[in-house]
Amino acid sequence: MATATHWTVEQGFYAEALDDVFVHEGIPVLVHSAGLSPHAVSEHGESTRDVPHFTITYCSRTTHPTHLAPRTTYTDIQVTGNHEWEPSGIRRVLTLWEKRLSDVTDLAPYIEQAKAHLDVALLRAIPARYAEADARIDQANAYPDYLSRQAYETACEEVGVRCLDDAQCNGLGVFSYPFYDADTVLSMRLADKRWLQRNQDAKAKAAEASIPPPPVWEIPKRNGQLWEPCEHCGKEPIYMPLHVCMDCWPK
Repeated sequence: MATATHWTVEQGFYAEALDDVFVHEGIPVLVHSAGLSPHAVSEHGESTRDVPHFTITYCSRTTHPTHLAPRTTYTDIQVTGNHEWEPSGIRRVLTLWEKRLSDVTDLAPYIEQAKAHLDVALLRAIPARYAEADARIDQANAYPDYLSRQAYETACEEVGVRCLDDAQCNGLGVFSYPFYDADTVLSMRLADKRWLQRNQDAKAKAAEASIPPPPVWEIPKRNGQLWEPCEHCGKEPIYMPLHVCMDCWPK
């Protein structure tokens, strides 16, 4: 964790997007519009690019009027804890608080309200939260990649997650923590395994349907007689076109 007591905006492309930067219990806090990524630096040269910090972000959007609802402007405000980077290059983040407001002209009171949710203990616990989530999600690895319906229902019951019907096991969507809770991610991992089996079954059925049926062999009519040995038993005469005698002619 950072130990600096004074932070200023880091000059760069998003520098003007930073509304405020201050320190809360030794942790830097950045206030800015969502979707932008300004950074701050301390008097010791530390940067929020690297050190754990909080962000308070806001984002406004307007809905089009319909016969069900008038034109409305919503503002979402969110407090996020940003911890260190994973070896994979993804930063560990966790939403600590969020609220949706409608038709707000002054955000200042809500920024102050958001400051009450700057939970330092929870920020420090983010790695542990991720480890717990990973352990929960990894329970899906105990099951085969392809699950029959019965095996899928058994797996869901064993790990304690919601069982979806086959139409919902469609392989669509990307589910990851912390954007979805660990139980939801685990549920969708198992649903993907069920979808893989359904997809494999559908391909096998389609391949089977595309195989032409074996031809029905019709016994040809006898259309000629030759005094030659039968190809099967050696008797004479034989009949065309099979070159076999009457006894060996297929019935």
